[in-house]
Amino acid sequence: HMHTGYTRRGILQVQAACQTSCGFCSGGQVTEGRKLAQAIESASCTDNANFTASLVHFPCTNFVGRSCTYSTLYLESRWLIGPRAVVKWHQELWTNCPITCRRCQPQGRPTVSSLLAECEDDPFSASWCTYNWEGRQCTKWQDSVQLVVPGETELYNETLFGHCANTCGICTKPSCGPGTWRNRTNHSCESCAA
Repeated sequence: HMHTGYTRRGILQVQAACQTSCGFCSGGQVTEGRKLAQAIESASCTDNANFTASLVHFPCTNFVGRSCTYSTLYLESRWLIGPRAVVKWHQELWTNCPITCRRCQPQGRPTVSSLLAECEDDPFSASWCTYNWEGRQCTKWQDSVQLVVPGETELYNETLFGHCANTCGICTKPSCGPGTWRNRTNHSCESCAA
């Protein structure tokens, strides 16, 4: 462990102010990351359930609602691993977690308005919703989730309330009366006689 004389906060401030000098902008590293991100958008849109990020041993679900972007990675302490390691780490993350990292949209993913109308959790985030938020007050998420990357607060908030409508209790499951069935496409109750 090398002692630099800087606090962790000081190191983050230097990295934020001196991106080029710290290696976050030079040597083609950012360009390489951008090329990979573009390539993944056309790849199969499935998260690898068996993946754990090599440096931190976290599965894709640990990054739901979080920033997987290259331009802001230097602001958070988990990125204090050097620019070359960061590129490798992000390549693994983007390749194995394209849904979580918003690199692609899986076919058949319901819209936020559809999830609210049917009072359901997004099927691609449901395990994250229930594991992290079932039985908890979602409106108090900032008390237990620490975010430092710019824009992550809004992203986490949108993900939590947009993908976990049922778990967070922000809607009521629709029910249909006798002799009717739920038309999930039109979000209405239809007569069985029709």
